Order: sequence, then C-alpha cells, then structure tokens
Amino acid sequence: MRPYLAKILVSVGSFSYGVVPVIADFNESHLLKPDWMPHAKFHLAWLLATSSCLAIYAWYLIWRKAQVVEAAIIGLCVTSGFWIAAFTKSFYGGLFVDPNLEAPSILGLHPNVFAFIFVTGFLVTGLVAGLLNRLPKENAPS
Repeated sequence: MRPYLAKILVSVGSFSYGVVPVIADFNESHLLKPDWMPHAKFHLAWLLATSSCLAIYAWYLIWRKAQVVEAAIIGLCVTSGFWIAAFTKSFYGGLFVDPNLEAPSILGLHPNVFAFIFVTGFLVTGLVAGLLNRLPKENAPS
C-alpha cells in the first residue's frame, strides 16, 4: 500500500486544484458574473484552464510514468499561486470573497484558506511519501 499512498495523495491534491475550482467558479458568482470586468473574467478562465491542464499532466505523470514527486511539485507550484495571492491581497486590493456575498468561516478561516490547507497538505505529504519511496530498501538484494 505504501507505494500507492503517494499516488493517491497527489492525485487527490491534483483533483482539488484542477477540477474543484472549475466547478466552484464557473457560475454567476465568478466567471459568469455580469458585473465583472471582461479582462478579469479572461484571467480567471486562463487560471482555471491552466490549473486543469496541469492537473491532467500531473495525473499522467502519476499513473503512467510513476513520477509522483514531479507531479507533487507541479501541484505545489499551482497551490503556491493561491498562497502568494492570499498573503499579498492587501497589496493589490484583493478579497477572498465578493463584498456583497458572505462566506461562512470554517474554524475561523475563510473556506478557500481552509480547503487549500488540506490541498497543500495532501501534496506535501504525497511529496514526502514519494521521496521516501525512492530511498533504497534496506533488505533489498544488491
């Protein structure tokens, strides 16, 4: 089971950054919101497409090439984009949620922050498990 642990963790993380945002943001509160500037919609569509394409590539690396570590690094690059945007939002005037909408907190955290903690955790844990799988086995014949 240990070799599959890394694959499963990184696959779940990849699904979380590659599919879930498309489901969550392809609606009237985000991408299809009439009040949004067309240029902002373009950037969101670009972000969603890029994240989805990278997730598809990560699944290919995981399940066809057995390159879990590389797939985890790709995922951590994608999720790092969220964390950079989150930590610098005061610099560019960003918000986690539209000021006209409410997002209930989870344990005092914005739902996106709460979710990305788990996504990042899956990817980091999968990365560590993948690296451990690369270590030589102590009892393996030479």
